[in-house]
Amino acid sequence: MFEVDIVYQDSAIVVVNKPAGLLSVPGRGPDKQDCIVKRIRNLFHDCIPQPSVHRLDMETSGLMVLALTTEAHKNLSVQFQNRTVKKQYLAVLAGIVKKEKGEIELPFRLDVTNRPHQIYDPVQGKWGVTLWEKIAVKNDQTR
Repeated sequence: MFEVDIVYQDSAIVVVNKPAGLLSVPGRGPDKQDCIVKRIRNLFHDCIPQPSVHRLDMETSGLMVLALTTEAHKNLSVQFQNRTVKKQYLAVLAGIVKKEKGEIELPFRLDVTNRPHQIYDPVQGKWGVTLWEKIAVKNDQTR
């Protein structure tokens, strides 16, 4: 239950491979307490109380960087805030994507009635930008 796939660690940070289906940070309610942050705090007893500097959606797998020290947390937070950290995602889609590349810019916010999910909100949402490109197409003849 409390396994963590650590891909890098030093005295200031730890990088983990978060699996899909696991929260990045604790949610509301007893059924939403298992998360990467709590698992890291259980493994690193000298870890700061809130080591997360970013998150991945619950159903997204991938690398997360967590700070073990206050100084590392401050430095990483500034990098994420200033958008000097570059993030890259790979998605597998069903269907046909006609364009070769594009940009998606939409505002999202927390869905307070359905945590930890996000919803589109053009008034109170935080704007996010995704640049995407098609890298491969697999023709599935079995349909």
